[in-house]
Amino acid sequence: MTCRSFLPYWHARINPGPAAITEVSEYEGGEDLALVCTQLGNTHTASQQKKIVEAWCQFFAQPRPGLRRLWLHSKVPQALFDSLCQQSRLEGLYIKWSGITDLSAIVGLTALQHLHLCAAGVTDLSPLAHLQTLQSLALEGLYKVSDYRAVAALQRLSALSICGDGVASSRKAPLESLHPLTQLPALQALWLVWVKLKQGSYAELAALRSLRQLKLVGVPLSEAERSQLLALPLLAKDHVLDRLVLPGDVA
Repeated sequence: MTCRSFLPYWHARINPGPAAITEVSEYEGGEDLALVCTQLGNTHTASQQKKIVEAWCQFFAQPRPGLRRLWLHSKVPQALFDSLCQQSRLEGLYIKWSGITDLSAIVGLTALQHLHLCAAGVTDLSPLAHLQTLQSLALEGLYKVSDYRAVAALQRLSALSICGDGVASSRKAPLESLHPLTQLPALQALWLVWVKLKQGSYAELAALRSLRQLKLVGVPLSEAERSQLLALPLLAKDHVLDRLVLPGDVA
């Protein structure tokens, strides 16, 4: 297995995405679409930006059968998220950051395989359990939710990332328990970056016998836990991206 295969799906070396556009009129069709349609203060008035968002909401309200991957590089409001979730053929969705508080509409993305979601306002992950085609999931900045039981339903998941913020705010994403994660038999790559485990031990991850990459950053890992995890049979310990990263190590 190569270095490339261990990189997250949305890594720039894997899927850099097309050049971002702002207006609906700029979209020329194709499988890939990247948007910057909010945070336009330097070039657009608030009224103009509102109209741009409304235009994209109307755009996504109609079937776009050729659209497969969508990158949203500016803050995503709830209305835009709800609208784009009508794209039932979408395979990849990248949301850099958002004002999303309710994930209910995501059940409409019945073909979704890859999701990156940053949504600090979300308090319930249960709608994610409906994404049965999901292969990779990256959750970032989810500080109001600690119950990840919905993730256990994603039996096709091969890569999972849960991240807090170890740079700007040193804020950790809470995890009630690792048990839901241990119910993912197909999981090959797991990144836990700046998370706070409320109960249990990181040694529970030793139940993931298919795991090839485990990256732990900013978590208190004991030597006993480390030893148990390093005993995982498929864990590639000789690769810089494929090792346990302890506090103080170079990530």
